[in-house]
Formats: sequence, structure tokens, C-alpha cells
Amino acid sequence: MLATLGIRFSVVAADIDETAHTGESPEGYVARLAGEKALAAANTLSGSAILPKGQSSNFTRPILAADTTVALGSTIFGKPKDRADAFRIWSTLSDTTHHVYSGIALLVNDNLQVRVGVTQVVYAAMDERDMVGYWSSGEPQDKAGAYGVQGLGSAFVKEVHGSYSNVVGLPLYELRELLKTNGWDWI
Repeated sequence: MLATLGIRFSVVAADIDETAHTGESPEGYVARLAGEKALAAANTLSGSAILPKGQSSNFTRPILAADTTVALGSTIFGKPKDRADAFRIWSTLSDTTHHVYSGIALLVNDNLQVRVGVTQVVYAAMDERDMVGYWSSGEPQDKAGAYGVQGLGSAFVKEVHGSYSNVVGLPLYELRELLKTNGWDWI
């Protein structure tokens, strides 16, 4: 999505623990993970194992990080652990309306800003044949909620109320607002 907008970027892996904290809201969860990913990327780029509080990374390019999850009420559905977990997720989401939360964090020097996009998704009923076929495609294995709206998973999405880009995993409205706040805009 960034390339389509003409934004040049490099990818830096951010290895963090993505376990939800007890009682953590879906919105709080994605906001925390996006922020932690941005800081982990800064640590990687600065060559430091950990940036001490108050110490600058001396890395002046902006760092953008994001995390997306699917939630039904307060139940958070991350990436499926295996086939059985995907089937459990789909059985729960089948014929429901759920929310997709995407947290994005922008780190510029020591200034970390986080925004969260929320989109309502009406999901179709899935039977076992649907689940077997979709799992066999390989698409859902690394997707929050075990589906990708930008691929085959779109066949199970009846309606999207709100930002489509948020469901894909990068809420472009929130991204633009963060960039504008820092004097950048791609438009």
C-alpha cells in the first residue's frame, strides 16, 4: 500500500511478544503492539539492544509500525496457530458482525505517536467445506482473524463499514493524519 502511494520505505523485522495482556481491549492491544514494534525497529536500526529511557536512537528517518487484529466483542483473534485454530476462529466469526482494529505508530526521533483505526465487518456464514477450501489456499495462515479481505477471504466479507485499508492492515486515513502532524503528506 505504501508503494502504491509513492512512499519509499525499507522493511525492518520487529520481533516482539504479541500476546494480549489480561483484560486488554482490542484497541489497546493494537496500539501497544504498534508502539512496541516501532521501538523494536528503532533498536535494530540504532544497533542497540535496548534504548535507555530518554536516550535518542539517533535515527532520524521516521519509523512506521502497524498491527492489526480482529475482535468479536472483547475477544481478540490474532493469526491462527494451526488449522484447528483457524476453524475455531471461523466458527466463531461465521455469520457475525465483528471489528477490525489496526494500530499504527510513527516514531520520529524520540516522539512516538499512535493512532488506531476501527472498521466493522459483516462476515458470511462459513461451512466446513468453505473452511477446508480456504485453509488449503494457504492465505489465512498469517492473517489476523484467519482471513485476508484483499484476497480469497473477500468472498466471506458481506459488508465493510468504515475503512477498507484498515481491514487490509494499514489505516491510510490515520497514517495520513500522523504524517501531516509531522509535516509530511503524500498528496
